[in-house]
Amino acid sequence: MADISFKGSNGAMSFDGRSITITRKGLGAAVFSGARGTEKQLPIRVVSSIQYKKSGMLVGYIQLTVPGDAQRVSGGKTQTIQQDENAVTFYSKQNEEAKRFADAVNEAIHAAHSGTAAPAAPDLADQLQKLAGLRDAGVLTEDEFAAKKAELLARM
Repeated sequence: MADISFKGSNGAMSFDGRSITITRKGLGAAVFSGARGTEKQLPIRVVSSIQYKKSGMLVGYIQLTVPGDAQRVSGGKTQTIQQDENAVTFYSKQNEEAKRFADAVNEAIHAAHSGTAAPAAPDLADQLQKLAGLRDAGVLTEDEFAAKKAELLARM
């Protein structure tokens, strides 16, 4: 996948196929989000979803959901989308560019999460017990058992 990026009113997002980087630079970032000169990188595998809201009368936004990120509250009030460190806002003239970015990232999120998980490695003690059982049953010789046991212990 080719790199794709998007510049909004309070920051920018870029995606290199592996990670999404959110960058805050300039006056817009300072005014709208209170952050300036910051950069946050999120590996695609930790992002559970992306939300795109088209700009109409108000600003639109692209917001990333990362499990474990608590909703931030300041002074008893939930933060606004402009203050969310995982969101970038934009105006209506940027709707198409923002949508293309969100769609590309959404595809990558689904691809990253749709892969089947690798099965857990069998427990070493269980493997050794099975080998001993095969040796005791006469399936493995003592030399074959010793060689396989040494191989398993070397993997630790």
